[in-house]
Amino acid sequence: MKERIIGLDILRGTAIVIIIAIHAYALFSADTYITNPLARHAYKCIFNMGNALFIMISGALLLREVQPVSTFMQKRFSKIIIPFLIWSIVYYTAAICMHKYPEISNWKDALQMFVPYLFNNKINTLFWFIHLIIAIYLLTPLLQRAITGKKAATYAFCLWIGYMILRDIAPDIYICQISHSQLLMCTGIFIAGHYIYAYASDFRHATVYYACGFLLLYAINLAVNTWWHYCSTVTTLQTCCLFGAIVSLRIDTQRKWTGFAVKLSRYSFLIYFLHIFVLNAILLLFPMAGVHLLPFTTAIGVALICYIAGCLADLLPARYKHWIGI
Repeated sequence: MKERIIGLDILRGTAIVIIIAIHAYALFSADTYITNPLARHAYKCIFNMGNALFIMISGALLLREVQPVSTFMQKRFSKIIIPFLIWSIVYYTAAICMHKYPEISNWKDALQMFVPYLFNNKINTLFWFIHLIIAIYLLTPLLQRAITGKKAATYAFCLWIGYMILRDIAPDIYICQISHSQLLMCTGIFIAGHYIYAYASDFRHATVYYACGFLLLYAINLAVNTWWHYCSTVTTLQTCCLFGAIVSLRIDTQRKWTGFAVKLSRYSFLIYFLHIFVLNAILLLFPMAGVHLLPFTTAIGVALICYIAGCLADLLPARYKHWIGI
């Protein structure tokens, strides 16, 4: 059995808290209450790392070895497709009961529209990330075979960083226009996770250098976002530094507190599906919650509620845990 990588568990827990904070910020209309532009950008410079961290973690885990295509597809897709379908049914049913789809007047129409809505991401727009992960998984067997060794990984990483810089400084040139796609950008993030974990996290004082790089780039990102506009290169490098700072720690798995990090990591997929229900419940019970609760305060509270739900769900038989995303 492979040794558990606690740094990746910590990063996965960090990523899910950031994503909950993003959705709390939007759902509670935090822009209405957070009027200081600098404070808004301070939040958004952190928010932009959430999904990227998840993708980098996947790259670190899935590109470290070449697996038979059939084995990889069966293992990966059974973990993501079944929970995705089940939670899509739950959200779809709830939306119909709350009359969120005026074009659907009866259950026959609902059954007919389920598949088109699923494939067009109309059940819950937050599920766009699941669609993206599925696309990356389809590319992964190819990437496992193409990026074998440090030279290939370094070339792919540098090529991607170069593309990000070019896209920021000259977005109108033709090569940027024809290659501008979310899948391409996220594939680069996926490769970056593999490169940093496998080849750029074990040098002396790596954690210190990466942590200093993260703080410096966060400050630069904040300045650039406040007085210019969003710069994907700075955000990307900032995320890479945070990723490198945590994975380079090589934390001892025997420490007592690591159990919480491992469980939070295991429950992260369930939390991703469940946290929207919790946020909506908070908003329903406390309509003015956005005035009194900061996004990250809310995110930590919601993550803990979902964590407790995960602990209870963990008591279920293995098959049912798998169905809901554990």
